[in-house]
Amino acid sequence: KEFTSGHNLSALLGTTFESYRSSSMTTKVKNLSYENLFSLNYYDNSDPNNTDVEDYIGTWAMNSYFARVNYSYKDRYLFEANARYDGSSRLDPSNRWHLFPSFSAGWRLDKEDWFKVPVISNLKVRASWGQLGNGAVLGYYDYLALINASSQPIGDGSLLESIYYQSKLASKDKTWEVITSTNVGVDLGLFDGKLNVSADYYWKTNDNMLATVQLPSTIGISASQANVGKLKTWGWEVEVSYNDRFGDVDFHAAFNLSDSQNKLVSYSGQSTVREGVNSLIEGYPLNTIWAYQTNGFWSSREEYEDYKLENPGYQSFEDAKVSAGDVRYVAQGKANHTIGIGNAKPGDSGDLVHMGDTSPRFIYGLTLGVNWKGLDASVVFQGVGKRNVIYDSASICPFSNTSVPLEHMTDYWTENNKDARFPRMYDDGKFNYRPSDKWVENAAYIRPCCAWKRDSGPGHHA
Repeated sequence: KEFTSGHNLSALLGTTFESYRSSSMTTKVKNLSYENLFSLNYYDNSDPNNTDVEDYIGTWAMNSYFARVNYSYKDRYLFEANARYDGSSRLDPSNRWHLFPSFSAGWRLDKEDWFKVPVISNLKVRASWGQLGNGAVLGYYDYLALINASSQPIGDGSLLESIYYQSKLASKDKTWEVITSTNVGVDLGLFDGKLNVSADYYWKTNDNMLATVQLPSTIGISASQANVGKLKTWGWEVEVSYNDRFGDVDFHAAFNLSDSQNKLVSYSGQSTVREGVNSLIEGYPLNTIWAYQTNGFWSSREEYEDYKLENPGYQSFEDAKVSAGDVRYVAQGKANHTIGIGNAKPGDSGDLVHMGDTSPRFIYGLTLGVNWKGLDASVVFQGVGKRNVIYDSASICPFSNTSVPLEHMTDYWTENNKDARFPRMYDDGKFNYRPSDKWVENAAYIRPCCAWKRDSGPGHHA
């Protein structure tokens, strides 16, 4: 509804329903009586273990009601409110439904009578806050005490005994994972819209994340996951674009840059540190890298033995095998202990050092384009400014998953190649390929792409 006084109001109501069902049946027999006749009828039925029949049914449904209200006054003051009321069959009826609201507001300062800045054609400040639910991480029937069926031979094995048991505790208290997002931003247009700038800053929390609860093993059954996790994410985005015409030439350019960080605030006390990539550790970002520091290669077995005499208690991996060309692992603190992970906790991780995480940072893009008398040409650059990755030992260790060394492994240590990329080569040398700073790489990149098009008439392009 548009009012003559400058007020504009619109509203939307709706509902959606989703239903999913998957069913399958598997039948298997072994020891066929006739090798050339593949029929389920011809098997050795004297052995009750020769047949296996099972079926599977998976269903879920979600019902949602949603509403939206938009309001504006003279195109200056903008407001929007949304609400979703979602119900999922994956949850117990007592926790099945949840309301998720969201709000956004904007102020067009350039529309105000008192705003007199000729070069500014658009200036809007805006903010938003909202919640959404994530139910896809839930199992189909987590709130039900499901019964598993199995069997085992009895007596002389000619008969089978059926077994029915519950493998996991039901969880009627499970609820939605709630994602709360807040955003503030500004849009700026200059020189009659030729130059435009948009900037945003946001922060987000994932509450009620599902995590496995640690219970005593004496409970005798697996524990279901519970809503005890929390993840915090924050970041910013900037986009700048320019469009102009110079005679017969149309020119456009756009640049965008964004960054995002995260921190696992809580996750059922998850604090175990292991070598390599750790997906979940409380107090750290997702997918953190923990690895050993190194200091080149040992030049000889004698050098290694002399070092142990100078630092009593020091011992590297595979102590008896260490020789010339093996990785020299650095002990953190005093070098009077065996290289290892300590108590495998942050702050007590032995010789493991936190070396960042694998999440990409500073994602950017640049587009440049011109049009001249029907000839279009453009070039695009896309890249990541910062990212760490660590090689998996199976992909770089010769004689591990490959029968022969690959080409990139040929730069290995020898007496004549002591500055090699790889340690000495020999069978079963995996201790040289433990997660370490040698295998942590900078994965930042820039990728260009260009294209052109000639307009040779209506409907024809070359």
